[in-house]
Amino acid sequence: MATIGGFLFVALLSLLVANACGSSSPVVTYDSRSLIINGSRELLFSGSIHYPRSTPDMWPDIIRKAKEGGLNIIQTYVFWNLHEPNQGEHHMQKYAEKVINMMKQEKLFADQGGPIVMMQASI
Repeated sequence: MATIGGFLFVALLSLLVANACGSSSPVVTYDSRSLIINGSRELLFSGSIHYPRSTPDMWPDIIRKAKEGGLNIIQTYVFWNLHEPNQGEHHMQKYAEKVINMMKQEKLFADQGGPIVMMQASI
């Protein structure tokens, strides 16, 4: 069972790294000591940034400070009410894609998004 869990973790991380690295496909493996991304051992430090809780003008500075603070992965929630203001009307480019592209510019990894947050939103 541990082998399946390890495989799923590496598969998920591969998607995460591919997302952060753009079009090139990184090689992600692991051994008993660490994850290995493109031949280099990586120790991953993650933090959470809730981009809707700040203005878009603040995002580059927040992301830069996160990187300077030692993070190489940024986790963020998907505030679905911002991305689908009306049922069937999606606006992912307005916020989520912009933030992910800023992370890519800083050569940070980004998680796959989520969880979806609704409990703090008025419906």
